[in-house]
Amino acid sequence: MVENDDSVFLFLQLKNMIAALYSSRQQGTKEFTKDNQQFGWKTVETVFGQEMERAENGLSRNVPGLKYAFVYRDNWTRLNVWPAKIMQQRFMIATIQDLAREPNQEASGQSAAYLDACNLLFEQGLLSRRRINNRDSPVLANIRRGMSFFEEWAAAHDDTVYADNSKKARQKKFLAWQTWDLLCLVVNGFLSFCDLFFNNVAPNGKYFISPLRINGSAIESIYSILKFSSGGNLSALSYGPSLGKLITSKDMKQNKNSEKGYRDVVLNINGTAAANVACSRSDLVIPCQRLSNCLCIFAFPASISQSTIGDRFGSNACTLIAVKFGAYCFQSKLDLSLLWDQLPDVWFISFVNAICDGNEVYDELYNDTAVYLDVEDVVNAVGDLFNVESADRIFAFTNANEFQDFVDHINGVIQATHTDNYGVMISQNMTVGVLVKSNGLCAIIDSHQHVNSSGVA
Repeated sequence: MVENDDSVFLFLQLKNMIAALYSSRQQGTKEFTKDNQQFGWKTVETVFGQEMERAENGLSRNVPGLKYAFVYRDNWTRLNVWPAKIMQQRFMIATIQDLAREPNQEASGQSAAYLDACNLLFEQGLLSRRRINNRDSPVLANIRRGMSFFEEWAAAHDDTVYADNSKKARQKKFLAWQTWDLLCLVVNGFLSFCDLFFNNVAPNGKYFISPLRINGSAIESIYSILKFSSGGNLSALSYGPSLGKLITSKDMKQNKNSEKGYRDVVLNINGTAAANVACSRSDLVIPCQRLSNCLCIFAFPASISQSTIGDRFGSNACTLIAVKFGAYCFQSKLDLSLLWDQLPDVWFISFVNAICDGNEVYDELYNDTAVYLDVEDVVNAVGDLFNVESADRIFAFTNANEFQDFVDHINGVIQATHTDNYGVMISQNMTVGVLVKSNGLCAIIDSHQHVNSSGVA
């Protein structure tokens, strides 16, 4: 029972509007039109064709991770998270904007504007995991900017008289009414809730809102596999047979490199067969190289770096690894001491697991393409997977006066927070992690391969 003076806010969380854009493909139900320009999925197909030409000519891709199955979608990819993530990221948007400058490609600009609005609404808005401290928050501004594209499009659609102005023809020019209503519910409901919260609960900014969501990737993946097994028509009646078909198929196809027991794979750290990560640590000591009373180095053997672990050859996953190690720092409550004679087990395990996790995600996203990521890219792409809610503003410094600007910044962070902090440092396309303890001790974690060693802490 709701009292008369109570407000009820309905939140139906959307993650993207890519499925709506997909409906405008050649065989689809939509012919999206804005400002007398028809736009849609054909632009994405054109970009994919250009990407294939670049790959055949030995050039790096403009949109890393873009695959055939993501463009010519099937039942498996319609609910999968990665396709949507790739479509509404800045790599795709920038590539389509470049395409729009080519002759006879002016309509591609509308597709770029559509995806840019999606990026503002979701990646930089509802799914950003950033704090909202007041009604002037950049997150809310991004949501409003993204929504303005769809509102302007809706208003123009209502005022336009098309050559074929029948109801059936008109409904092809704009979003389905269910999609449009749901988008309005999501955006207006969230913005109204923020207005009420900052007017009545936290007018002085004492409390904040952070839009979080439960990671439903695994659930969606299971659902889409079952839907594929049922021929695209999953229902209560077809659920049982689809599940049985899936179980039988998985029993017949064994993947020895993943799934069951994948945490027990052999980690080759010295060129010979070894046990898993935890067991290997008992035979491996990372000694302390003490350079002074306030500086020591722990150097890992040549086989433990992002480019060599598990007989690997090369890696560009340093930013992913550095961000993931930060999650392990707080998960395992990693301590620091200048009195250690050797690196503790928990540090070794966290370091190796961060490298393995970072490489795995990089391979899933970008395959063999060399992409240099910044922290914003990682947070946007896999922030929920890496347990990262948000990233603070960027701080830049130089090596002047023995990095005094950097030292002053670290001291300021310690004095302001009185807690442990973790940061990521990027220079010349190389990324390292920085752990700062509340007592002033700092650690730099580098997963790259070096001349006389591999990773170092």
